[in-house]
Amino acid sequence: MKRSIDKKSIIYNILGILFIFILWLILSNVYNNSLVLPKIKEVFEAFGKLVVTSRFYSLLYKMVIRILLTVIISLFISMLLAIASFKSKRVYYFLNPLITILKTIPIIAIIIMLLMSIGFDLAPYVATSFVIIPIIYEMIYSSLTQIDSTVTDDIRTLTNNNFNVIIKFYIPLIIPSIITSIVQSFGLGLKVMLMAEYISPRTNTFGAEINRYYMNNQMEYVFAIIIIVVLIVFVCDRLLKWIREKFN
Repeated sequence: MKRSIDKKSIIYNILGILFIFILWLILSNVYNNSLVLPKIKEVFEAFGKLVVTSRFYSLLYKMVIRILLTVIISLFISMLLAIASFKSKRVYYFLNPLITILKTIPIIAIIIMLLMSIGFDLAPYVATSFVIIPIIYEMIYSSLTQIDSTVTDDIRTLTNNNFNVIIKFYIPLIIPSIITSIVQSFGLGLKVMLMAEYISPRTNTFGAEINRYYMNNQMEYVFAIIIIVVLIVFVCDRLLKWIREKFN
């Protein structure tokens, strides 16, 4: 049964991809303007030119390292905040307005404020953290509150050391939620980071490359980079989901 469901999901995924390419083909012929929507052939030619350069792999490596470090640091901060909120309602109510503001404030506003306040070097990473921390925080806090009360009562009888309780009991119980939060925040975090890099005048980033190609009216390269980013997110998403299934 599971195998048949997997086959159906693969078939419908392929059909979805084909639909996107057919729609792209139709619209590119309707507009017939590479500055609006470049043709598929032009984009894949640009894609081929990009992936054979050493600069591409240097930018790719730096981008992956930056987003991974940002997600890991954001995960650590979110876990601390979520556990503190779970242990103390005072902390939860204190953090609630801040988390709400971070969830509702427009991303572009966060990026611009950070660019003006902390500079171009740190702004992309801090902006990304500000966007994904609320997502990870809420998922971890929700998973902690859903732990059976009988389990928490048993844990209290075993030890009074809060650090040991967190490391040995709470974290193993919420690992699936932690992985799920990473899956959900990785793609969004990458988009925010690219947006911040696009706005800031920093060089040697994919965001800066998109800006440069856009200013030079080379939209086929812009679309090629977008495809590369989508592929990266897809691969990481599949990998993280596979890891999550191993813990379930």
